[in-house]
Amino acid sequence: MLSRSGTELVMVVGAGCHRSANALQALQADPELQRRLQQVHLVLVTAPNAPIDTHLISEWNGVNPSMAIHAPYSAAQWEGIA
Repeated sequence: MLSRSGTELVMVVGAGCHRSANALQALQADPELQRRLQQVHLVLVTAPNAPIDTHLISEWNGVNPSMAIHAPYSAAQWEGIA
């Protein structure tokens, strides 16, 4: 479901990436940031060529079900992401 404006914000995260860890920590700690990002339909994904860290995904998704991290099934799912 896209936001009213049709905007979708895709955030690529990965285990072992300090920038991803910092961004996820900031997102989790700031309810106002969460609200604003949900308005533009935040989509958290892991890169399709990166090893899937199921611990990162399951831990985050368990605590943040409304902002779940998705693992792409195939590279075709990345066609819309530059």
